[in-house]
This record gives sequence, structure tokens and C-alpha cells, in this order.
Amino acid sequence: MNKIHPAIKSQYFWPNMRCEVEEYVKQCRSCQVNKMLTPKHKAPMEITAAEHPFDKCYLDIVGLLPVTQRNNKYILTFQDDLSKYRVTQKTGTFEKPNKN
Repeated sequence: MNKIHPAIKSQYFWPNMRCEVEEYVKQCRSCQVNKMLTPKHKAPMEITAAEHPFDKCYLDIVGLLPVTQRNNKYILTFQDDLSKYRVTQKTGTFEKPNKN
């Protein structure tokens, strides 16, 4: 009803128009089958913060990058959540651990 009523109102008007249009849309099978459902609202994201430096840290591997002259193709990154202290290290390979 939020879209259909203004669209009809821009071209037409009659007494009890809103109620009649609403009733028509409720009874219209095609309208009910094709109507857009409103998205369900998700709970807000919880923001957690570290209280002391190095309580919470992040480690990531960036790559596969173009191979350098020293045969490096990845960057290993480390970042502290609180201080944002960051260390990066270029590296050549990462291998999957053996499953013994």
C-alpha cells in the first residue's frame, strides 16, 4: 500500500479511495503472490573492544600477489585491535599442514 496508493493518488481521486484500494489489493491474488516482502531486520552488530593492548589481535594472509624478484607472493599481516599497531611481512610460500 505504501507504493500503490501514492501512484493512484497522483492520477485519480474519489471518496474512500484509500480504503477501497487497500481492500482490492487484499483480495487480488496476483497482488499477494507478487508483493515484495519487507526484509527482516537483523540484530545490530555487537562491537567488542579490547581493554588492553594485544588482548585482541588479527592475523591475515594477503595474496596470491605478483611474484617479486625475491620470489615473494604473499603478505602476512598482524594488527592489534586496540592500538592498531601493525606489522607486515612479505613471504614466498604457505603450505598446507600434513594431516597425520
